[in-house]
Amino acid sequence: MDRYERPLYNFLLALVRDGDLAADCTQDTFLRAYENLGKGKPVTTSWLYTVARNRAMDEFRRRRRLEPTDEALEHQFVEHHADETFAVQATLDQLAPHDREVLYLVDVAGFKTDEIAAMLGLQAAAVRQRLSRARERFRAVYRGPA
Repeated sequence: MDRYERPLYNFLLALVRDGDLAADCTQDTFLRAYENLGKGKPVTTSWLYTVARNRAMDEFRRRRRLEPTDEALEHQFVEHHADETFAVQATLDQLAPHDREVLYLVDVAGFKTDEIAAMLGLQAAAVRQRLSRARERFRAVYRGPA
């Protein structure tokens, strides 16, 4: 748990954009991992990220039922900031969750496309295409520090 708690939390935070919700999803992911281990089933890094992603998607579906406008995903890009980290984060806020997800898994978590494909239930070629499109959309929105 010590090894994966922070990376999973950061991954979930990139998806759900809410610290408390990311913490709840992280906790749920580890509870499911302990249940699996108790049943004698293996728990791998890929499995943890898959469960975490599925937990986040459950929250998106739940919120969509509760908030028809889905305000949690609507963010304004803030221009003219000198801090590059803030500019990158603001750009990520503008992207769809599936774009943030694939960018995070590749560029932050360091997973390979075949590992991500297994997590998401996709073909590796589909992951590469998603990644390419996500990077293209990121570049289209990113304005860098002023």
